[in-house]
Amino acid sequence: REVYVVGSFSNWQTKIRLTREDDGAFSTVVQIVPGIHQYKFIVDGEWRCAQDQPRCLDSVGNENNCIEVEEAEAPEETPIDQDPTRDEPPSPRNSYSCPPPDPGQ
Repeated sequence: REVYVVGSFSNWQTKIRLTREDDGAFSTVVQIVPGIHQYKFIVDGEWRCAQDQPRCLDSVGNENNCIEVEEAEAPEETPIDQDPTRDEPPSPRNSYSCPPPDPGQ
């Protein structure tokens, strides 16, 4: 079975192939700019809407699936000394203030 997705996010010009997952579902990842986009699937050469996803009509009355992509929020910045995911370096904290070695020695 060949499944593609096509949509307004590429001006209906690019067919993006979906891959079959182990559970039988088809999927892909598409980078889409924020906004409302319409799309449709091509399954074995036949254009189809997904019945379990939101649908809308285009300007000439064709039924398409639609999705609203929102602007991604910038991640909050955590000060490095308060980041719980950061591992402590192997050197002891009191060594951080030691002066660098003298290269002339």
